[in-house]
Amino acid sequence: MTDYAARLPIPAPGSINSGLTYCRPETVLDIFGQPATPLPTECGQPTSPRLKAALITADVGPFRVTGLRPAVESLTRVFAQVKAEKPELYDVIGTAGMLCVRCVRGYPGVPSNHAFGAAIDLKINGELVPLGGAYVQAGILELYAYMHAEGWYWGAGWARPDAMHFEASDQLMRRWEAEGLLDPVKPPAVVVATPKPAPPVTSSPALPVKGRLLVNTGQGVWTDYSGRKLTIRNAEEVVINASGPDTWVRYLDKGE
Repeated sequence: MTDYAARLPIPAPGSINSGLTYCRPETVLDIFGQPATPLPTECGQPTSPRLKAALITADVGPFRVTGLRPAVESLTRVFAQVKAEKPELYDVIGTAGMLCVRCVRGYPGVPSNHAFGAAIDLKINGELVPLGGAYVQAGILELYAYMHAEGWYWGAGWARPDAMHFEASDQLMRRWEAEGLLDPVKPPAVVVATPKPAPPVTSSPALPVKGRLLVNTGQGVWTDYSGRKLTIRNAEEVVINASGPDTWVRYLDKGE
């Protein structure tokens, strides 16, 4: 059984994130503008209507997250594949959060990609690798291949490693923008069904006995089914009248 919490050396920077670059602040600011005004130094909530309209909250498998719609959908695909191929790894994956509106630590006014719901911090067996840590957990290293295939940039490649951190790469963000996937999430249309008119109710014959279930088969014969199971098969039309002291049913066979 693999020890996914085992601490391993961080891969050499040139060996990871091939073809991808981190998402530059200019990219997300160009798309969304500032996520909140003023931009907090600790986790807050977005105030930008443009950004709020592009966010969703959903279950991605091991946990629920709030983030950009295509980012959440991408994580859902990642974890579905991990669950199918490495269920033991899937069972130990956790998160320290996705949406967190704040500046980059040490850089006031510069929004973190967490501020746009475009980054996520992952943990294994409840443990996070601290920012600047000189190691990576085996489980995060295994996850890297899945995240890279979806276009996520791994923070382990920075000069100050952040092995728990993955963010949508600059290339991925621009692709989502070009495909219209960052447009505001529209609520589902509400369809109001027009009710079908009730079938015409013919008047029942005068029946003196009260509180009975009387069935007319369409042949002019009334039968008392009170207290008995009634199954109507192959009926073209069924009319039920329960407005009076007697409940009566009239149905027409398809053959009539």
